Amino acid sequence: VVLGLALLSAGCTNKSNPVAPSTPPSQDTSFAGSYGYVLDGSAFSRSNAFLGSSAWASVEPGGITGANSDTSFLSIALNYNQVSLSSFHTRSVTLLLPFIKPGTGTYPITAWDAPNGAQAFILADSFEYDCLNGGTLTITKFDTVNNLVSGTFAFTAVQTKPNADATQVKTVTNGYFHDVGIYVGSYGQGAITASANGVPFATHAGSKQLLSAFMQAGSTVLTIEAFDSTLSQSLLLSIDNPGVGTFQLPQLQSVLPTPSYSGPDGTISGGTGTLTITSYNPSTRRFSATFQFSGTDQTTGTTIHVAYGIINNVQWSVL
Repeated sequence: VVLGLALLSAGCTNKSNPVAPSTPPSQDTSFAGSYGYVLDGSAFSRSNAFLGSSAWASVEPGGITGANSDTSFLSIALNYNQVSLSSFHTRSVTLLLPFIKPGTGTYPITAWDAPNGAQAFILADSFEYDCLNGGTLTITKFDTVNNLVSGTFAFTAVQTKPNADATQVKTVTNGYFHDVGIYVGSYGQGAITASANGVPFATHAGSKQLLSAFMQAGSTVLTIEAFDSTLSQSLLLSIDNPGVGTFQLPQLQSVLPTPSYSGPDGTISGGTGTLTITSYNPSTRRFSATFQFSGTDQTTGTTIHVAYGIINNVQWSVL
């Protein structure tokens, strides 16, 4: 699960190591998912372009190649899109941390592909800049109940794509991120079960099978993605303005292509059915529900019934 990332390209030959940040005066932690940094002397903040941006974190097993086999992998993506009448630019800073046990601490950012250090890279449209030795990533919060992560960072990075150019080095200082949601690999996550034409579908808390729910910042649409790797099954559900009650799928006022299912009997997109939310807590961002829907595989003509769907205590993130 990887989202689009990025940062506007601006060639620079400053090769000095960054100064590890403490708590810069410009730091804005007034809302969850806030972030900012200084890139080659220019300050960037999510609060200046909220609707054209996102922030998300994921935890997945495996770590970096060569690391301890028990290692998990924390990825934090800080994304920003710049749109005008004449252009569209994407930019992002991504931070990567192998760890065995979630917690706070300060970690050196080492050269790209080093097996045990933290890593970072910048995407700027078609350009990529990978980290050099000398940076720092500090995790100040790793909340496995509310699934939020906060911290600070600083690093330098050299251009590696579309071509390697050692003269193009970018310096990031005073970086911070505040209460970024862990939307993939959430701790204490609930589960989804269902039956698709009699074939069991299940995600399980604590398993490596993926289950995530999220709202894009500024949006009222709740999206639920679930995967059962046993038989390569997947589910996608989304509703607008969720709350306790029963919702028709798809909602008449929505253009969302949901619900969807893929599995042994085929694939359906835009099936019809209902989803009933039985509990909904905006404070903890957790909800439970039941659902059912059906549709026809457009290739084989097979009708697929997804029945007995149960969403149990699933937590959503705001990206």
